Amino acid sequence: MLNHLFGSNKLRSIVAFGIVMCLISACVVFAALNTSTNLSGSGNIVGIGISSNPASLNFGNLTAGNVASCTVVLSNSGNINEVLSMVAVGLPSYLSLAWNCSGVVLAPLAPQTALFTLTASNVAPIGVFSFNVVVTGTQV
Repeated sequence: MLNHLFGSNKLRSIVAFGIVMCLISACVVFAALNTSTNLSGSGNIVGIGISSNPASLNFGNLTAGNVASCTVVLSNSGNINEVLSMVAVGLPSYLSLAWNCSGVVLAPLAPQTALFTLTASNVAPIGVFSFNVVVTGTQV
């Protein structure tokens, strides 16, 4: 069919070249239509940061069906009030952890004593356990 429309190989080459040039021209036009601008930004960084003393909870030996407690002092090293929350990551299903600071607003430089209470179920296995506690301060 190309032989019928365009005849010789030379004419087909010229037509193919023309199509390629049109595509390149379209790309160049498209590229010329794309522009960009640089914007500067500014603002204030507000400090948030929760620290604890001590930095770990040691509940010691805990027997099935009993409770153990630990206290830590939480501090807000930032410069804004923070609402406290806590989650225990990797806590075995036979243990439950509670604390007394859920929803407490921690002001900058105002220490807060947190009491963590760990309860073992009546069917807790004998052995070593470990988990992580993540205390989060969220800007008020």
